[in-house]
Amino acid sequence: AHVRTGVLLEELLEVERALEQHHAALELAIAADALEMQADSYNNIAWLYLRRGEKRSFKDFSDKAAATLSELRQSSTTRGGSEAMARLDEFLSGEEKRKKEQAQRAQDKLGSQAQAQKSEVLDVESENLQEIIERLHVPPAERTEADIQAL
Repeated sequence: AHVRTGVLLEELLEVERALEQHHAALELAIAADALEMQADSYNNIAWLYLRRGEKRSFKDFSDKAAATLSELRQSSTTRGGSEAMARLDEFLSGEEKRKKEQAQRAQDKLGSQAQAQKSEVLDVESENLQEIIERLHVPPAERTEADIQAL
């Protein structure tokens, strides 16, 4: 439940709350000794830190994810779990794709928001310029005090 909630919060750009949910999922995975879930949680946390621009934390959690995956591969190999490894590799490639798509959606959304804000600013500036142009068209002798103040 924590992972799903974290992912939903990520998509809503609620990064801080998403981090809390992924940390809670990590704690549960550690308590259950579930290496696959631990690796996934470390990876989710790493991506969130990267989105916040915290490269050091991103690297720390990425390294933990890699170490956990290595441990998982080692334990699967010693148990003869090549089928499990194939499922893990398939899961990880799908997870990586999902994360890239999610990051692209967030970037697109931020770009759209920035474009909308820029457009609003330009609209306001255009209105201001139009008002100044209209006031400049009034002959100086006919300008009111409001015209003079605005110019």
